[in-house]
Amino acid sequence: MPSVLNVDTLVAANGTDPVTLTKQSAAKVWVHYVGGSAIQNSFSASSLTDNGIGQDQISFVSSFSDTNYAVAASSKDGGGYNDAMILGADVNGTLTTSAYEFFHRNVASGGVGNPNDVSIGQASIHGDLA
Repeated sequence: MPSVLNVDTLVAANGTDPVTLTKQSAAKVWVHYVGGSAIQNSFSASSLTDNGIGQDQISFVSSFSDTNYAVAASSKDGGGYNDAMILGADVNGTLTTSAYEFFHRNVASGGVGNPNDVSIGQASIHGDLA
């Protein structure tokens, strides 16, 4: 017979520390957004900021322990093209533990093109939280 476990909070045996997950990894942040302004669905993404044409910044609910986290992202170009490329925050050296800035470029012409706002963007971020 299947069991059901309903809890609000899991803590370590000492009663105060968070539970340490071992032998597994899950996305600490994921987000699906439209345009550069509206989060449609997310986990642990606190806000989306439009920083200019082709630049969207996702802020995290909880900070990462360092900037060595991994980001997988994709987008649909808002300029009428079917594809776009996402360049990471390292482009301008703005990588932080509390936010990640995406730079979207039109690649329909076969290369890094002009900045374009996206109609749909999504990202999954893995790493250790602080």
